Amino acid sequence: MRTPSRVLVAKAVDSYNRVMRWQTMTRPAWPLLMTLTMGAIWLSHVGWALAVGQVSADKDLAPPDLAAIKAEVDKLRREQYAIGENLVKEFPEEFEALRIMGFVYSGRGDREKMVECWRKCAELDPNRPDVQDQLGRYHYENQAYEKAIGHWQRALAINAKFPGAERQIGEALLQSGKPEEAKTHLQSAVAIAPEDSEAHFVLGEVHFQRRDFKLAKKSYLRAVELKPTHKQAYYGLVKTCSQLGEREELAKYSQKFKQLNSAMFAADREYRRHFDELEKIREEVAVTCADAGRLYAINERLTEAEPLWKRANKLDEDNPTSRKLLAALYLKQRKAREALEQFNSLARLEPANPDHYQQLGFLQARLGNLGEAERDFKQMVRIAPKNAAGYRSLAKFYLNTKREAKRAAQLAATAVKLEPVADSYFVLGWSHAVNGRRDEAAAALQKAVELDPKNPTYRQLHEKVRSK
Repeated sequence: MRTPSRVLVAKAVDSYNRVMRWQTMTRPAWPLLMTLTMGAIWLSHVGWALAVGQVSADKDLAPPDLAAIKAEVDKLRREQYAIGENLVKEFPEEFEALRIMGFVYSGRGDREKMVECWRKCAELDPNRPDVQDQLGRYHYENQAYEKAIGHWQRALAINAKFPGAERQIGEALLQSGKPEEAKTHLQSAVAIAPEDSEAHFVLGEVHFQRRDFKLAKKSYLRAVELKPTHKQAYYGLVKTCSQLGEREELAKYSQKFKQLNSAMFAADREYRRHFDELEKIREEVAVTCADAGRLYAINERLTEAEPLWKRANKLDEDNPTSRKLLAALYLKQRKAREALEQFNSLARLEPANPDHYQQLGFLQARLGNLGEAERDFKQMVRIAPKNAAGYRSLAKFYLNTKREAKRAAQLAATAVKLEPVADSYFVLGWSHAVNGRRDEAAAALQKAVELDPKNPTYRQLHEKVRSK
């Protein structure tokens, strides 16, 4: 028997409200920690129809197979935990193993064990500002502002320009009721990162608390200039213009604030409508697999790294990281067909990256697929017309396959013009030699040797041309 839609929606709204109350206690900079809830699943299938007025009380919707989804999510969480647990057992003093396990705990919502991992990471490598940053964020979320500030100060001691540290110290001081101290750190924050809209916004909040409304307005305006959708900064302008008695601007910024507020709720509804917890878990476990495989590879345990990278590929077909790791492995092992498969996927995922087409061209040529190789080298030139590497690669292809010699010379000349380095002159000299232009070949190869005197290939061809 199907559950009436009004019951589904009621369950959805109730569970969502509880989830949102929990989410507001976390900072958005942290990885999403939401675990599977009935409300999230109901909402993803009901599609927030209640909010947009599309579900009638007497229309019935078939609920998803929640038990199957929950079982799959739990299975993936167990798989992720087992990978992290094995890493910590095998590499108990390895920074990277503890870092991975920390994010596994984060995904499970186990904040205490997560922070325990960060603390061990800090002990193993006290010069990692990113670890101090994570510890600072944890304490900030728990309103332990002095501890948070201490960690961010340590991050700055390691790297005086560590991104966001000065701003976060300013935020913590502001939350502690110390706007004067906060002001100093936030001024440093905007000096270090003048494009950081959030730093300008928080500095505006400090000025507002200090009742320096003109400076507050200036900071809020800079924040919205950098980020036109910064709703809180527009609210800051509303309250500041109210204090300054600027009625026309107050009305203008109030209208903009209302528009952004409505847009935010619409975007949130759309996100919730399409939210897929199972897909998100797959992506998280894929990251864990890729990172774990990298640790095994660093320790020369490639037989354990490869299946983890393959598993990451299967879990998240759109994540290029594991494919790049597998591609590098197969290139090293001279497995051309396997590498070709990975680079084809990478070209699909990152079609604007010329390096993928260069590798595809090399691999296709090695496998005897000359038409496909030429196509890939041409694509490399097409997507990066100002990159000399594409012209050099296509020219070398023509020269190695004894075709299009004149075209190869033209391509090499373009490469020299774009990037006058040793390899460009070498290809130019090679192409001139093939076209019977001995003097031009000798001159270009002489330049290549001058730029890279230790390269034996350049020297050998130069000597061969001169001896004729």
